[in-house]
Amino acid sequence: MPGTRAGHDALEAALAMQLTISTWNINSVRLRINLVAKFIKAERPDVLCLQETKCPDDAFPRKRFARLGYTHIALNGQKGYHGVAVVSASADDTFITVVIEETSRLVGTSRLMLMVGAKDFQLRQWTVTDPQGFDTTVAVYNLDTSKKPDPSLFKITYADRPDPR
Repeated sequence: MPGTRAGHDALEAALAMQLTISTWNINSVRLRINLVAKFIKAERPDVLCLQETKCPDDAFPRKRFARLGYTHIALNGQKGYHGVAVVSASADDTFITVVIEETSRLVGTSRLMLMVGAKDFQLRQWTVTDPQGFDTTVAVYNLDTSKKPDPSLFKITYADRPDPR
């Protein structure tokens, strides 16, 4: 099929990318901006998620983040309490890839990789790698979202399991 190889190459390049996400309950981003700058310079996360920013959107220190190279900013600020911010140094036009890995000395490493569309934030693919290194990949495309699955198909019952208490 024409174009299949180019699409495959783009997917392989996306799979090879690693994404570092850091989260921080900052308890006032304006009071701790120097600590944030020090952290960013030392760790260089791809995405930094801040909770409890405690400042309205118009008071968020955008210029300081821009000088640090983080120009992609999503905010939901509130004065005095709450507030969240997500900042990023770069944005890929195709995918955002998140890798979650668990390592155990006894059974090996398991990995879950999620790929979401960079523009629409819809899940496009996930890959599960078992401790033996075998991959199971599910790609989601041409999904008909007008049809809703029967909710009873996703019901979990614990009736036949012993009470954990």
